[in-house]
Amino acid sequence: MSKSPLDVLEYSDRVAKRAQWEAFEFTLLGDGDIEVVNTSHEEPEEHTYTVHVEGDIPSDCTCPAWEYQDGACKHMLAVTIREPVLDAATTELELKAD
Repeated sequence: MSKSPLDVLEYSDRVAKRAQWEAFEFTLLGDGDIEVVNTSHEEPEEHTYTVHVEGDIPSDCTCPAWEYQDGACKHMLAVTIREPVLDAATTELELKAD
């Protein structure tokens, strides 16, 4: 039995709450990349980042928090907890590999 992405990623309770409560929009960019827009902000274009997925786990993000905090950022966790988004990125990678 393989572990769930939530079991693999390390994250704080604060990050988990923000990933659940904040409003995000997602766009598949290809090659395991997902654009994540935080529409909770007045200027969402200034809060748009790219989460990269490897296998079925978000591996990194272009946001500043990913650079300075330990563990996954809220964008990575937002992708993970919205299973259809993560599944779409994973399926796209699998199809490309075939």
